[in-house]
Amino acid sequence: MGTMEPSHQQLLRQVIKRVHPDLFLAHPFEMKVNSDSLQALNAYADQLAVGASPTPAQLEFYVRTGDAQAGLALITATLPGDGDLLPLFSAFGLADEAAARGTGELFAPAASLAAWLRESLSDAARLAGEHAALAAASQELRTAVERAYDLGHLQLSNEYPLQCSEQRRNLVALRLLEGSLSLLSSDNPDRFQGLHLRLSPGVPGTAGNRARECHISDDGVVHLVAEDSASTLQALAALDMGRARLLARVAHFWRRRAWDLEAPLASLLGVRCVACYSNDMHSHQAFVLWAGAVLRARHRFEAALRGRAFSFGLLVHAGGSGPVLDPVPASAYVQVRADCHPSQLLEYLTGAAAAAADAASGVAEAARAAEAAALEAAREALGVRALLRLCSSAPQAAAAAARLMRCAPALRAALPALRLVSLALDDGYHVWDSGLVSIPHDFGASELEPALQALLADARG
Repeated sequence: MGTMEPSHQQLLRQVIKRVHPDLFLAHPFEMKVNSDSLQALNAYADQLAVGASPTPAQLEFYVRTGDAQAGLALITATLPGDGDLLPLFSAFGLADEAAARGTGELFAPAASLAAWLRESLSDAARLAGEHAALAAASQELRTAVERAYDLGHLQLSNEYPLQCSEQRRNLVALRLLEGSLSLLSSDNPDRFQGLHLRLSPGVPGTAGNRARECHISDDGVVHLVAEDSASTLQALAALDMGRARLLARVAHFWRRRAWDLEAPLASLLGVRCVACYSNDMHSHQAFVLWAGAVLRARHRFEAALRGRAFSFGLLVHAGGSGPVLDPVPASAYVQVRADCHPSQLLEYLTGAAAAAADAASGVAEAARAAEAAALEAAREALGVRALLRLCSSAPQAAAAAARLMRCAPALRAALPALRLVSLALDDGYHVWDSGLVSIPHDFGASELEPALQALLADARG
């Protein structure tokens, strides 16, 4: 069996991009179906990669139809035992089965991982460069607008877009804002001085929602949606900037007071840190009131805790539901509701629950440190810009990082373009618009070794 032609590799990538589980986070059942079928497809290709006849596979994938009312549609395909991927492509409308079979051509991946990696890394490097250039242009323009109009802060609603198209929309929104600020400041240069703006790119066809989306929130932040010059200018001119300044001063008082109380609370309670879970004014007010109640009971805490130290931190939130004290699984934090009475907190800290949370926090911190070290070691061995974990399990990532360490010398020799991209340990192969390359965390020697041998043979030839 030969390797796939480049056009066939492109067809397979088109299928994967339509069914990737990350696209179905709001649909857990459909996401699980797609994830299972992608694993079956990987196993099918894995058998081909070592020259074995694959086991026939029945695949089911959910896709978005483009019709908001119809929602999702189910596509099924049966892969035969001869390694032909044509039924899969036909099910997705990417190949004419009768015409393709007439040529006697099989869409068999065999040892095609080498070709996939070579082409994918080239695409990823190009996309990563484009994404980085757009991000730099966006940051440069944002800084220039902040300085030109003496803004307190200019925030984009999508600060870290994954796609180049989103970066371009951010740039368009910034240019529209710059034009509107210039016109409105012509007779009053200090009109927007010190204000905090949160800018969102407009979505075509939703102009009817602009009045609701452009507003001043309770913390004085000016929320603005920029879609075109006229609507951006109109929305910005209609907002009361005096009211925004007054609200911002009030919000700043509560935020500053909350920050000032965090260190004394952590010292009194012996915890790693104390922080307000949310950054809105209501949460800061609730945090300050709660902190005052705890600090007034200072002597009770000092007498009971006697300098005891905990490895976990406290995240205080203003939510009115859920447990009053709730350790966050596999983390170094305990969530505390802002209506938690000091006596409840003291009982918790002096009881078995806090001891268990302390032990769990230590384990979680050690696991996180070990994972970070393993990923960094693998990143350095591969020479890639970054190595991230997108798969849900830390042990999966650690095992994958160890295998990558063993493969690193051969991969670096065969694929110089690795140094230009970032890799993610994921559930399948995928090249994101940002240039990030996902690889399955459960890749195995049977998948990688034939591809690497082919690449090294090409290099020696």
